[in-house]
Amino acid sequence: MIEMRQVTRKRPNKKIKAFGIEHCNQCPFLKLFEDGVALCNTSDVVLDYEEIDKIPVPSWCGNKKC
Repeated sequence: MIEMRQVTRKRPNKKIKAFGIEHCNQCPFLKLFEDGVALCNTSDVVLDYEEIDKIPVPSWCGNKKC
């Protein structure tokens, strides 16, 4: 029985661009309630904000833009 070599592909080493968001409004895990409460669904933390359109990303968030 003859063994055949497996076909391999060479992939170039590409650096992954860092993902980040500037405001929590861009995050899919943000839950906004009708009474003005903003909740981070991943950590169950109520977020403080001044403007509803520009909720700041907390420093502990993994999605924060560096």
